[in-house]
Amino acid sequence: MDKTVATVIKGFLALSAPRRIEFIDELNKYLNGKIPEAPLQKSIRESANTINFGPPPTGCPCCGK
Repeated sequence: MDKTVATVIKGFLALSAPRRIEFIDELNKYLNGKIPEAPLQKSIRESANTINFGPPPTGCPCCGK
C-alpha cells in the first residue's frame, strides 16, 4: 500500500463514527462531481486556519508523528 494512502486510512480510522459518515458523504460528493476540486481545497484550507503547531501530547492521529 502506498504510504500516503496508508496515512489517509489511518486518519480515517481515528475518526469517530459520525465523523467517518461525514467524511464519506463529502468524499462521495467530490467523486460524483457535486463539489469541484478547487472549492473543496479552499474549504479545507479555510477550516485548517486554526492548526496548532505545538507538540501534541499523543502525536498526530493521521500520521502518528
